[in-house]
Amino acid sequence: MVEVNPLKGVYFFREMAAFAGRPAFLLLNLIGVTLLAISQVIPEDLASPTLWDEVSTTIGSALLTIGLTLPIALFYQIRSNAEAFKILDTCSRVGIDSIFVSRKEDSKALRDAIDEAMARTNEIELLGIAFRTFFDASSESTKEVRAKVNSPSVPLRVLMLDPGCQAAKRRAAVEIGSATIDDIKFTLDNGLVATAQERLRKAFTGSDTGGGGGVGNVGAAGNVDPASWVPREDDSSLRDYREKINLEVHLYTYEPGIFMMRFSDTLFAEQYHRGRPAARVPVGSCIGKYMPVVQYRAGRAGFEFLQSHFATLWKEGRDVTDKVLKRAVLQEKTCRASLSGRH
Repeated sequence: MVEVNPLKGVYFFREMAAFAGRPAFLLLNLIGVTLLAISQVIPEDLASPTLWDEVSTTIGSALLTIGLTLPIALFYQIRSNAEAFKILDTCSRVGIDSIFVSRKEDSKALRDAIDEAMARTNEIELLGIAFRTFFDASSESTKEVRAKVNSPSVPLRVLMLDPGCQAAKRRAAVEIGSATIDDIKFTLDNGLVATAQERLRKAFTGSDTGGGGGVGNVGAAGNVDPASWVPREDDSSLRDYREKINLEVHLYTYEPGIFMMRFSDTLFAEQYHRGRPAARVPVGSCIGKYMPVVQYRAGRAGFEFLQSHFATLWKEGRDVTDKVLKRAVLQEKTCRASLSGRH
C-alpha cells in the first residue's frame, strides 16, 4: 500500500507561494493592477479616450500576466534544474561517466566508447553469459579491438555462464527460441579457442593469421622460426603456453546478474534480468541488450564494487583455461600440418 503524505502538497504550494511573493513579481503585479485601474477612471472628455484605454489596458494586462505566470514557470524550471543537478552530482560521486540507452538502441555510441576504452587499456575482464558476438572473428569489431583482444601482452580474463548448470537451463527457458546454451558452447569451443590460438601465434612466432607482424610480445619465446615452430601438447609446454598467452577462462553457475566489460580506467555494466516484456523483447531472441548500460570511472565506488564482484565470482568459478588452450594447440598443429603439406 502506498502511503500519501498530505503535508507534502501543502509544503509544495507554500514554497511556490513564497517564490511568487518576491518583490520583483509583486511590483509587476502592482503596476499591472494600477494601469488597469487607471484605464477605468480616465475622463471621457479627453481627446483620445479610446487610445488611453487601450494603452493602459494592454500594458496593465501584460504586466499582470507576467507577474502571475512568470514566477510559476521559473519555480518549476528551478525545481527541475535542481533535480537534474542532483542526479548529475550523484553520478559524479559514484563515478558514472555515461549512461547508454541499451546495447541494442545505443549500439553505435556504445561501440565507439568501448573502442576508445580498449585502445587505452592494458588489461581486459569480461563477465557475461555467452559473448558469442564479441569473440566472433566476423563481427563488427575494429581491427584495433581485435588486435588488443588477440594480443598476449594484454591480460584477458573471461567469466561466462557454465552451459551445463541449472542457471543456464533456466536462462534458456526464458529466452524462448534463442540458442543460449549453444551460444555459450560455441564461444568456448570456437571463439575463445581461436583467440587463444592467435595469442599463441603472436607469443611464440610474432605472426598472426594473416602472416603480418605480431602485436606486442613479439618473439616472447626467443628466436623461434615462425615457419618451423609447431606447438607441443605435453604438460610442461601447456603450462608455458598458458603463462605466455595471458588468457584465462572461468565458468560460474549462479543466476546471471550483470554483463560487464572492465578495462584499465573504465567499466561498462548492464543489469541482467529474468523478465521478458512481450512488447519489448521478441520471441526467439536473448533478453539481454535491452537494459541501460552504465559506464563507470576507475577509482570511484561504482567501479570498485563491480571490480570486487568480478573478483569474487572469479575465485568461485571453474577454471576451464586448459581445456580451451588444448583445443587451440591442437587446432594450431592441424593448421600448420595442413600448410606444410601444401609446400
